[in-house]
Amino acid sequence: RALSVVLTSATTGAAITNGTLTATGPVMATEPCSGSCDLSGPAGTYTFEMSAPGYVTADHSVVVHGTNPACGCGSVTTANVAIALFPSS
Repeated sequence: RALSVVLTSATTGAAITNGTLTATGPVMATEPCSGSCDLSGPAGTYTFEMSAPGYVTADHSVVVHGTNPACGCGSVTTANVAIALFPSS
């Protein structure tokens, strides 16, 4: 997997269980995020948005290191990312 994200509330530290990860880069995807979520894909630069009802959306960018040989047998080092969202009001 390319990304492993932990999603919490910036004010309470509690897991946010109704979040969404929207990624662009080597992989374009939208995934549900229930406190944590993963995204599979090749090495490269990923830009992603974390959102959840009642919270301010956060944008993030991360470089996933690895190899992308022509054989399709590449490997990646998972980027572990912690995102804390602030309440919208």
